[in-house]
Amino acid sequence: AVFLCFMLYKHIVLSMGDVMWAHQCSRRFSGQNAYPEWMGSAFPALITGLPVIVALCYDQDLPDEIVQLYPEVYTEGINRLHFNPRVFVTWVLTALWHGSVAWLVPSLWVGNNSWTSHLGPEYAPVEFWRASCISFLMVITFIN
Repeated sequence: AVFLCFMLYKHIVLSMGDVMWAHQCSRRFSGQNAYPEWMGSAFPALITGLPVIVALCYDQDLPDEIVQLYPEVYTEGINRLHFNPRVFVTWVLTALWHGSVAWLVPSLWVGNNSWTSHLGPEYAPVEFWRASCISFLMVITFIN
């Protein structure tokens, strides 16, 4: 249950950058991605794959003899304590919050610097990609 919620969580956090960017540039609709393409491609396999690998390496089921002696071990699963609507909504709302913070803080802080506003528009992409990379690092920090 936690594994499933984590997989959904990490992709919602990443996609919030694109959602926020689409609303920030709604006047232009430039079609530009919020994060560089290689970061989005490396995200599921390389960058956030470590917690999944660790969870799968250490995941062990109980021996059949123990389960038969103590069937109450599985009552949490039968009672849906770890995966129910409340738990699912909590994971989703947390992911929406973390993704929004991870995008908005760097975008508004680094991406809109008044000390570079006197420079021409050719410097705007540098500020945008700097904020985008900082945002991506925050996403990785939140997830791992």
